Amino acid sequence: MKERGQLDEILSAGSPKTAFIFYNPYRNEDISYVGELEKKLGGEWKLYRQDISRQDLLYRELQVKATVSVAFYQDGKLLEVKAAEQC
Repeated sequence: MKERGQLDEILSAGSPKTAFIFYNPYRNEDISYVGELEKKLGGEWKLYRQDISRQDLLYRELQVKATVSVAFYQDGKLLEVKAAEQC
């Protein structure tokens, strides 16, 4: 419930360009990759790290299969989901 409320608040209509970065905190390579993505996307997108071991609601809803992946939203609407290598 709490996670759903947070997501609804973040993805409300009129929200800025937002990207959720899904990663597994138990994989060192994921953590390194997230840092690189934050540098690359940070100027244009409002970024949220999504630790899939604790916050997996959106990860499951989007049927994301791998980490590190990024879900891009604009005005609260999903634009696309990409594997990190495609960003």
